[in-house]
Amino acid sequence: MQLLRKLGMHEIDSHTRVDQLAVGKQQMVEIAKALSRNPDMLILDEPTASISEQDARVLFKIVRLMASQGKSIIYISHRMAEIFEVADRVTVLKDGHYQNTLRTGDTNIDEIIRLMVGRDLQAFEYENLTKTDTVLSVKNFSGARLETSVLIFINLKFLALPVWWEPVVVK
Repeated sequence: MQLLRKLGMHEIDSHTRVDQLAVGKQQMVEIAKALSRNPDMLILDEPTASISEQDARVLFKIVRLMASQGKSIIYISHRMAEIFEVADRVTVLKDGHYQNTLRTGDTNIDEIIRLMVGRDLQAFEYENLTKTDTVLSVKNFSGARLETSVLIFINLKFLALPVWWEPVVVK
C-alpha cells in the first residue's frame, strides 16, 4: 500500500481485490508490483493502452524517476507523443527487423514513421468546413421494430475532410 501511495495511486484501497478494480487500475497495480522489486530494467509494452490520462502522467513520472536513478526502461508504444515525452532514444523495428536508433531530440515523428513504414507518407491537406447546416434529415421514418415514426436531424459543427474529397449529392 505504501508503494501505491508513493506512486500517486491514493484511490486504490489495499483491501480491494485486484480483479474488482477497473482494467486501468489493474494495470497500474501490475506496474507497482514490478517496481516493488526495485528492478534495474523495466519493460513496458503499450502501458497506457488501458489507463487514464491521469494514470499515464503518474506512469511518466515513474519512468522519469527511474531514468534519473540510472535504471533502464524499454518503453514499447505506437503513440508517438508518448515516445517523445518519455524517451531519450527511440529504436524502430519494421516487420520485426531493426531499422535504426535515434535520439528523440535529433529526430521527429515524420522520420520515425518513415522508418516504421519504409517510405514517406503522403500528407493530405485538409479543408475545415465549419457549418451548422443540416447534412442529413429523415422524416417519418418507420419500420417493423419502431413503435413510432422518427425524426432525425444531424447537424455538423466541424468537419475536416481531405481537399481531394468530392461530395456526392443524390437528388
